[in-house]
Amino acid sequence: MTLLVLMIVVVLGAGMDLAVRYRVRDEAFFNAEKTVLRWSAQVRSDHVPRPIPVSANVDLVQVVDARGRITSSSPQTGRARLSMFRPEPGDRLRRWTECPPGKRCVLLAADRVSPSADSPVVYAGAVESSILATHDLEYVVGAAALIMTVMSGWLTWRITGRSLRPVQRQYQLASTTSHELRNPIAGLRVQLEEALLYPDHVNPRDTIQRALSTTDRLEGIVDELLLLARLRSGESATHEAIDLGALVAEETRTTSHPVPVDVRVTGDVWVHGSRTQLIRLLSNLMSNARRHAESRVIVCVTSGDGLAGRGGD
Repeated sequence: MTLLVLMIVVVLGAGMDLAVRYRVRDEAFFNAEKTVLRWSAQVRSDHVPRPIPVSANVDLVQVVDARGRITSSSPQTGRARLSMFRPEPGDRLRRWTECPPGKRCVLLAADRVSPSADSPVVYAGAVESSILATHDLEYVVGAAALIMTVMSGWLTWRITGRSLRPVQRQYQLASTTSHELRNPIAGLRVQLEEALLYPDHVNPRDTIQRALSTTDRLEGIVDELLLLARLRSGESATHEAIDLGALVAEETRTTSHPVPVDVRVTGDVWVHGSRTQLIRLLSNLMSNARRHAESRVIVCVTSGDGLAGRGGD
């Protein structure tokens, strides 16, 4: 993408450079033609002042007779002829570029006053501007092209990164899901296959009980993954004031497990948050505590310095 932008910018920059150069050169020749035609009329009426007054755009004016002698000129031309070129009788007004050695070129309009052999020639023009004589314009266009290419590359990188971010999240979620579900599903499959292959040696009740336990674990993993997906997708959860002690007591009563849970609440403990997320957090904590408990789990809910606290055995 950046390479394509660079190619487009280079083509546009080259076109703009040529267009600007053509415009500046054409404007200089046009001004020179207007000036040379005006002074040609003065030569024909023999009203040419010495020296010839000039304007800022065209400061070089010179009248040369058929023998090559300068009969009148502007002060800026000096004593040398502006050009040795003489237009033909059939093509009396010509544009001409004269480039003296070691100096800037001069853009001239040369007009043969009449078709006769002894006709004088009037020259008018100016030294070409820095835009035409130097590479300053190319440097400016090149710098602009470089800046545009860098900016385009940076924007492309930012847009591509934002576009791929949801894909990366989905990939991570899929990877986490497959890893978390692989072991419980494999265990459940082994239990069911044993019940089918060895019906005389496997207690159906024990198999069903273990399968239900594995199903509970799978259900918990799925709930956790769904919550993780909502959080990563930026889905906002509803926040409310929650009695933390009442929530813990309610969740421990509605969850059946062989390991008993003793809830101890000190005072009123209120928190502001998402009920669903707190239930999932509490469920994870209780599952870990029961997994490592020897006889019972004790949950203490208290507050201190404006913060809710939990303790457990």
